[in-house]
Amino acid sequence: MTKNSFRNHVFPIIILFFFCLVQFSSFFNSSWPVTHDGINHAIRIREYFREIKNGQFPVRWADTLDYQYGIPLFTYVYQGPYILSSIPMALSFDEVTSYKIVLFFGYILGIFGIYAIYAKKNKFFACAAAILFGLTPYLFLDMFVRGALGEIIAIGCMPWVIYAMENNKHSLAILSLWFIIISHNFLGVIFLCFLLMYLIWKSHITKALFRDIALSIGLSAFFIIPMMLENNYIASGLNNGFSYEYQNHFLYPFQLLYGKWGYGYSIPGPGDGMSFQIGITNLLIITGAFCSLFFIKNKKNILFLLVIIVCSLFLTLTYSKFIWDTVPILQIIQFPWRLLFIPTLLCPLLFAEWILNIPKVTTTQKYIFTIVFITLAAINTRNYRRATEYVSMETYQGKIIADEQKTTTVARNEVSPIWSPVPKSQGNRVIDTKKGSTIPITIKPESVTFTIDSENQQITILKNYFPGWKLTNITDSKNIPIQPDPDGNITVSLPKGTYTYMYGQTAIERYANIISIGSFFIFLGILFRPFLKNIIAALMHPHARDSGRKKK
Repeated sequence: MTKNSFRNHVFPIIILFFFCLVQFSSFFNSSWPVTHDGINHAIRIREYFREIKNGQFPVRWADTLDYQYGIPLFTYVYQGPYILSSIPMALSFDEVTSYKIVLFFGYILGIFGIYAIYAKKNKFFACAAAILFGLTPYLFLDMFVRGALGEIIAIGCMPWVIYAMENNKHSLAILSLWFIIISHNFLGVIFLCFLLMYLIWKSHITKALFRDIALSIGLSAFFIIPMMLENNYIASGLNNGFSYEYQNHFLYPFQLLYGKWGYGYSIPGPGDGMSFQIGITNLLIITGAFCSLFFIKNKKNILFLLVIIVCSLFLTLTYSKFIWDTVPILQIIQFPWRLLFIPTLLCPLLFAEWILNIPKVTTTQKYIFTIVFITLAAINTRNYRRATEYVSMETYQGKIIADEQKTTTVARNEVSPIWSPVPKSQGNRVIDTKKGSTIPITIKPESVTFTIDSENQQITILKNYFPGWKLTNITDSKNIPIQPDPDGNITVSLPKGTYTYMYGQTAIERYANIISIGSFFIFLGILFRPFLKNIIAALMHPHARDSGRKKK
């Protein structure tokens, strides 16, 4: 939007902003909202910001987790939400407020993105589509039940990719797709597949769009390349083990139609403790759009959206198990119902396409239909806009103390190095192996420094081994060969001297960083290309502007 056209959208933007405030109002307090994953996100937010302050960038190693032994958490867990949360943390907000700010940002980002897609066609229906998106039950499930911070950010960026690619906003497309990829490991891959199908269907494939996608992946290389190529360095990757088996989390058809709102967990069978309904309004939109195929002329977009929505819903059901059994890449999603993000994103788009193109219906009738749909959606979700419990900060501190040194994952082996098979305690120490005494150390970010007073002293460094760690003799700057012992610590005999055991990135991680840096400079070239063209033109033709003025 230009500055002039922006004025035409001020009123819808104000309405949507206040709508978001209402939906999120239960979070506007100093209490901690209890959700499934919220406490883990709070710990990660604090740990990520601590590592940034300590100079680690990109952040990979979480030094205080796993009881001070450290784990490569952010090599395998998406970083997008924690990059965002570092902004309010830098402004002196705590991790609780930062968590709420990022969650709200993801929610409002998606709503404004839906509006932007159709704002040029009709502001009223664009605003309605955005509100319907904001009233989708799955978003409330992610925010107030699961606390799925990564999913909310990823879903919030998706409309902006569609808007940017349809309007040739290349810089916005690159940034939005990049942030989706680094905000959720699985949703990013699935959305990328959808995006390619969408562009092919609309015959909108161009070299520039392929370049945008390639650059988004290139910017994400610092994260996705180590995550994939170093997957065999962690227990879950080596054993292809997941905390949840997809076979146990398929839905039954009636669960899509209605499910009692709850704050429990997904369990085998139809007795889940949370609701997976797609919402009565979305059911009406799908039904109305399907019926309109028989008499509507401009049906291409409607047909595509319907096919993708129906296919995604089918893949959440038990009947689709044979597909999941034969397509291994689907299995890493763990929860088939995660695919509900697709109808969450596409049903508002389907509504807009349907209501804008349906024939023989007056504008007044369309307005009435729209108001009815929004009313039904609001009634449907009226009790979903709050967490199961809001606890005081004192209670929150008790919860976080109990969990803050663990791994912030369901199971430790999701991110624990393969060399460290069992949990340990009281890490970040150096032990004289023979005497059993503790050697004094100086702890710095991602390193410990200690002095050996006798020759051939055998010591054990209580840190989880991971490729990239180096033991260096400070006196002569020589690296000491190290190997992990059966517990994943480092046991080695050393002569007299002062030593530093320091974290460093692997060769794969360094190469991945180079790809991201190179992609970043290419992105800057695209971003500033118009500006650079003007400068070059001015330098090559310095008198053109003056001669133009003389003619006037």
